[in-house]
Amino acid sequence: MFVMILLHTNAYFLSIPLVFFLWNAGQFAVPIFIFCSSYLFFVKTHIFKTPKDVLLYIRRRLSRLLIPYYIFAAFYILLQSIKEPSRITLRYLFQNAFIIEGISINWLILLFIFFTFLTPFLFYMWTHNRIVFYFYTALSLFSSVFLMFNHFPYNYRLIMWLPWSLIVIFSFYVAKNEQKKSTLYLMFLFWIVVFLMMYYIQVRFGFSLRMYDNKYPPNLYHLSFGLFSIPLLYLAAKNGFLSLPGIKEMFHFLSIHSYSLYFIHWVVLYIVTAFFHFKFTWVSFFLTILISSVIVQVVLNRFSYIIRSFYRFSALKRGPTI
Repeated sequence: MFVMILLHTNAYFLSIPLVFFLWNAGQFAVPIFIFCSSYLFFVKTHIFKTPKDVLLYIRRRLSRLLIPYYIFAAFYILLQSIKEPSRITLRYLFQNAFIIEGISINWLILLFIFFTFLTPFLFYMWTHNRIVFYFYTALSLFSSVFLMFNHFPYNYRLIMWLPWSLIVIFSFYVAKNEQKKSTLYLMFLFWIVVFLMMYYIQVRFGFSLRMYDNKYPPNLYHLSFGLFSIPLLYLAAKNGFLSLPGIKEMFHFLSIHSYSLYFIHWVVLYIVTAFFHFKFTWVSFFLTILISSVIVQVVLNRFSYIIRSFYRFSALKRGPTI
């Protein structure tokens, strides 16, 4: 989340070489986001004995994904209607309602919806039909190689789930082998070699080296960059880097509120850029959006706590409830 905010603020200062480097190098943020979500799924004990269990999981997951998104979309579109009323068309509202286009960052929400169905499917295939699991892995890998040399002619959202599945499958292997530190080192070495090979191919064929240009949908050049970044950061966390004083508290806060901050920082970014005309450096702009987003999150947390406390107190006054 920290890096994602940095990416979105740095995008306004790409003429500065250092900012461009940080913007390009920080494109592992989405792979990390996907890894954390799918890793948590695979380390938990999921018992899907019946189709009803799967449907219950999917319903809960979709609620957690969609309710915050629609609250965000309604507020964001309200702001747009004030500043850019010409953008608010029936088509635009339809696109945002069904997450097929519209607000630029909602593509990640659609991807997580795809994975809501795919992660239980992959988990089931691993335990019941590994041939299908391996076939899907090969298909995902093939799609990421194919996209290095071919442009997908339709809306990338229709196919993005397939190459991004490599991150989900990788998270499964990390969750399965995390007690074997040597395996993690080998995965890191493997993916850095793959990334260097993909880098060579990009240069050899004159393809763009900008991560952003290889992200929608992602090809193996972009994915391998994320896949060697994940073990590196994972091992850094396991070896205490994230437990340093100050860093631990900051990362903990950004982690547990990552999904809401994903929406909050985009609203703050829009308000600052659309309604105000301050002059920022790239550092001050980043800090303004980061700190403002954290303050909004803290206020919302406090407001939520007051509401919950009120209802608990009211329930106590009413007497026992079932």
